[in-house]
Order: sequence, then C-alpha cells, then structure tokens
Amino acid sequence: MPELVLAAARVLHYAAAIQLFGIAVFAAAIAPPGMPGNLTRHLRRLAIACICILVGTSLIWLGVTAATMGDGWADAVDPATLQLVLTGTQFGRTWIAVLALDVLLVAAIAAWPRWWALAVLSGAMLAVLGLVGHLAATGGWTGGVGRASQIAHLVAAGFWLGSLLPLALSMRLGADAEAALRRFSGLGHLAVAVTLATGLVNTWLLIGGPPTDLASPWQALLAAKIGLVLLMVGLALANRYVLLPRFARDGAVPLYRSALAEMAIGVVVVALVSVLGTLPMG
Repeated sequence: MPELVLAAARVLHYAAAIQLFGIAVFAAAIAPPGMPGNLTRHLRRLAIACICILVGTSLIWLGVTAATMGDGWADAVDPATLQLVLTGTQFGRTWIAVLALDVLLVAAIAAWPRWWALAVLSGAMLAVLGLVGHLAATGGWTGGVGRASQIAHLVAAGFWLGSLLPLALSMRLGADAEAALRRFSGLGHLAVAVTLATGLVNTWLLIGGPPTDLASPWQALLAAKIGLVLLMVGLALANRYVLLPRFARDGAVPLYRSALAEMAIGVVVVALVSVLGTLPMG
C-alpha cells in the first residue's frame, strides 16, 4: 500500500512540476505580446492547480517516506520521525528545498508576479527533483555526472512536455497560434536534443547500455519509456516539418490533434518515469 501511494504521489508531483514550468515559460517567452485575456486566465488557473498539487504531493511523499522508514502510517505524521527524515537523510535534505520552493511558489502566485518568477521557481523544482532517484544515490564522479545529466534531462523535458498544453490552448482559443508555434519550434529543437542526449547518458550510467533484459520489470519499463519518447520525437518532427508549413492552408486542427496525441504519450512517459523511481534496478 505505501508503494502505491508513493507511486501516485510521484506521478502527480512530476506532472505538476513539468506542467507548471511549461505554462510559465510559454507565457513568458513563447506567447505573442499582448496574450489574450482568456488564454491568460486559463493559464493562471492551471498554474494555481499545479501549485496546489505540488504542495499536496510534497507532503504526501514526505509522509509516506517517513512511514516506510518508521513503523507504519502513524509515523507519517509523527513530528519526531519527520524531523529525523528531513535532517538525517539525503532525501530529507533535498526535500527541505522542495518544501521551501512550495512556499515560494504559493507566495509567487498569490502576489501574481511576472511569469518569469514562476518559470524560475518551477525550473528550480525540476532541478531539485533531479537529485532524487537512482542516479542521485550513486557516489563518485558517476553520481556527479548523473545528477547534472538528470537535472538537464528534467528541465529540457519539462519545457518540451509542459509547453504542449498551453500551445494546444492557444490553438483552441485562436490566440495567434502560428506565431506561438514558430517561437516554440526553435526552443523545442534544443529541448528535444537535450532530452535525448541526457536520456542516453542516464541510461548508460545506470545499466551500461540499452535495456535488453526485458525479463527485468525495471528494464522493460525503461524500454517502454524510450520507445514512447521516440514516438513523441516523431510526432514533434511531423508537427514542425509537415503540419506547421501547412498551417495557413489547413488551419490549426491538425496541429491541435497532434499536440493532444503528443501530450497523451507524455503523460504515460511521466507515469513510467515515476514508477521506475520506486523499483529496484535489475
């Protein structure tokens, strides 16, 4: 039972951090000047929802970890056990930064600053999450390279996946979608390249090569994740080099549907990544 709760909390936490980062960067750097009010309102509501999920899942993740380290669910809310987890473990020291970022995100959305403030804070959240997981537990130079690679992987993937929903909304609401798509394409190329390169580095550091032992649940899930990411890359290339040049003729509908398909695959990828973090490598 704790494993299922932890897996669900991880999925929601990663998804919310990715989505918040994508929304904030889209609004700050990709959306055309004078973004329509209806799109702004939609994005702000989504940002608030993401922050609420981040705060809730941060506490649940911490509580489940305390329950696992302690004697059961009672320790999930026991102050002494929580203090021990936060101050006496590497996870806890990392989680202090997560909780601090939660507070700053709540303050930022309450004060309603520029979108760049949310972009920086949510990007920092993704970076901190790069310090949690199998690579973070590795010592020596391998651990240092792995943590740096994982941080770059999460930030790049966060921009790529997180920007898809605001892009789809801009197409749905008719908010100068073509201009937004062209702004996104340049940064999108870089994000996809960094995601793929760091994914290769991470896989090599963890298992020394591609996942070939499909009898291992961990490697089978990793292989599935890699296959889905490659499918997303194919959709992204089709969007940029097939559908976008036809935008003036065909309108936004083909790109909108493709973005929805890419988002659906991305949700599965995030779920797989979250579950992989809870399983022993093998």
